[in-house]
Amino acid sequence: MFLDDSIYDEDLNIKRQFDPDCAIAQSWQRLILGDDIKPHDMTLLKHEVYEMQIKKEHPEMKHYQAHVLATQKYNYPKEADEYYASLKKHRKK
Repeated sequence: MFLDDSIYDEDLNIKRQFDPDCAIAQSWQRLILGDDIKPHDMTLLKHEVYEMQIKKEHPEMKHYQAHVLATQKYNYPKEADEYYASLKKHRKK
């Protein structure tokens, strides 16, 4: 996920790495350490495994299409956004 050139960028006509994402990095850090794992961290793992499965079963499918399908089943972006919104809400109180 962090090291492989996993996605094909049609605009640049190259395979490249994912764009950096702070929420994913934080989820990954908690998972590696096995400490304070949040529900959305586990959703990230499920999402990525399912996305890889889709791409393996349908190699002709574009990465973005597999991502959309995986997000329909395991919606990490929504869960992560909700988590970080709740942190902001608590800080304001």
